[in-house]
Amino acid sequence: MMGDKWSGGVTRIVDAPAAKLWELASDFCGLCKWMPLIEECRRIQGDGDRAPGCVRLVVGTSLPRDDGQKSWITEKLVAMDPSARSFTYVLEDGNIDPLSSGYSSTFTVSASEQDSAKSRVEWRFEISRCETKNSREIIEFMEAVFAKNIASLVLAASELQES
Repeated sequence: MMGDKWSGGVTRIVDAPAAKLWELASDFCGLCKWMPLIEECRRIQGDGDRAPGCVRLVVGTSLPRDDGQKSWITEKLVAMDPSARSFTYVLEDGNIDPLSSGYSSTFTVSASEQDSAKSRVEWRFEISRCETKNSREIIEFMEAVFAKNIASLVLAASELQES
């Protein structure tokens, strides 16, 4: 938490091969395949779901609003590195405070050096300071959301392996 930005993230060692996790997570507009509270995720701009410049619209209840309405955001893929199994995206617009200001995130998955059936998943974020919110509260909330989403990704990857 330095200066005008707050940052946080989650790192997990999980029981799933990196290739399967990457197959799901790198489909930038495929969140519905592994995030149960996302009702819609579709490309609204760009040349492909894995190409930098792609903009996705995400609608659902994964980030609750005080007024009970569905949340929506648009996010732009700014970097995709398949060899490092990493991508970075930024939030462009949305109806979720305080995320609607200066949010960026990087997702990375790597194979475990000790066990090929395990992977290391890291999901980091940075957000502009918000004068009306407590930094610890925002960071803990986002880290809990990321941890839950990583668990959902692992479950979806295991279902892919079984089919």
